[in-house]
Amino acid sequence: MSADPRRSGTLNASMLVKHSLSCLQDVLFDVTIDHDDRVVTVASDVFDSSLLGWLATQILPAEHGVEVFRDDDSGWNPPLPPYRLRVRVGGGIEFGAQVVKLTSATGGGVAVQLIPPRPRHRPQRGGHEPQGSGGTP
Repeated sequence: MSADPRRSGTLNASMLVKHSLSCLQDVLFDVTIDHDDRVVTVASDVFDSSLLGWLATQILPAEHGVEVFRDDDSGWNPPLPPYRLRVRVGGGIEFGAQVVKLTSATGGGVAVQLIPPRPRHRPQRGGHEPQGSGGTP
């Protein structure tokens, strides 16, 4: 499924995704779909990888025509999805996310990886500051 190039603007929706026959709590996802930048941001109070995987691979494509996951069925190096996925948990840090439908899993398994934001300043290895031009090391 590819994104419709005629879409533009931003869509905001809240989606309650439920566990079936589980003692785990259901999760309310606040979803923002930015068609112009091709980014989907999903915010929730709780991180639940299985419900996020279900949202990404089933609900978003079926209800909004938006694809944010890669599919292992398309080969060893599946193409990137048309939309990027961002995840924000508890109103805190926003992560990049990669969702992959797995061919090796029975019953439609999904893997979700969160990618932390890059720090603005990376310390030098070994804790040393860069040496200036006017002095001896």
